[in-house]
Amino acid sequence: MNIIPWLELTQPTKEKRIYCLQGLREWAKHADRAMVTTWPEYVPDSEDTLGLYRWLTDVVSSLDIQVIGGIKTSRILGTNPASFADWSEVRVVAEQVAKDTGYKTVVLDNELTFEPWSRGEQDINPWQFREAIMSLADSDVQYYWYQPAIHDDDPRFRDRHYRSKRLVEIIADTVPNSLFDDTSMAWADWLDNERQEVDRRNELRNLVGIDRVHERLIVTPDGVFKTAGRWRQCHTPREARALIDYTGLDHTMPYGIYPGHDRWLSTAKAWGGEGRIAKDG
Repeated sequence: MNIIPWLELTQPTKEKRIYCLQGLREWAKHADRAMVTTWPEYVPDSEDTLGLYRWLTDVVSSLDIQVIGGIKTSRILGTNPASFADWSEVRVVAEQVAKDTGYKTVVLDNELTFEPWSRGEQDINPWQFREAIMSLADSDVQYYWYQPAIHDDDPRFRDRHYRSKRLVEIIADTVPNSLFDDTSMAWADWLDNERQEVDRRNELRNLVGIDRVHERLIVTPDGVFKTAGRWRQCHTPREARALIDYTGLDHTMPYGIYPGHDRWLSTAKAWGGEGRIAKDG
């Protein structure tokens, strides 16, 4: 399997940096890339501490693994995705991340930025949004968008499928240097909407192109696995691989592995064998 583990390191204290590095040492046995995302204020150096990615690049230099950096955009954008000036700032920080990691792909963790819109509590003017993100288009950075994605319809959130598809289409057309996260893999929604989830994944591929879609497995605690017609939590690497087989996807594709912060290290240790994944500490 071609895996890319992901750790959210929003407030990288000394202890959390060490924890991140411990996991990277284990993941380097199974992966050649890992995603580590943080708040944008931890990208530059402070008075007494190297910026996160300058530090990471230095400490992993002896490991056979490349760090892909990224930022939580809500720290800049708040919940205003149509702010032109703020997207320009996102670009500046993203370019610094790419420079520090030496890797042109940068993750944009937009979950909180788009949350009110996703719930139908906020409208986004498509023309203003298109203008706002145009500043990203002529950058050498390849932006990996975690949200927005194509969502299914939900009676609680008005026109969610149409609105989400329209937004993804605008991003794909306006910022051609974009990759998209497929969040449909292994969510508990598959219990009731398996066919719909497959259709939605295919819809994203058809809209932006298969080469711009990044599959992601929620290994634990939210991931689920189906065997003998029954669903249960996806707790081991064997179950993760079986889930890929079940969905009919290609093992050679890159799969993001999201174990959650508290299982970052134990998941890495378990990946080479079949041990159960538990909370660290």
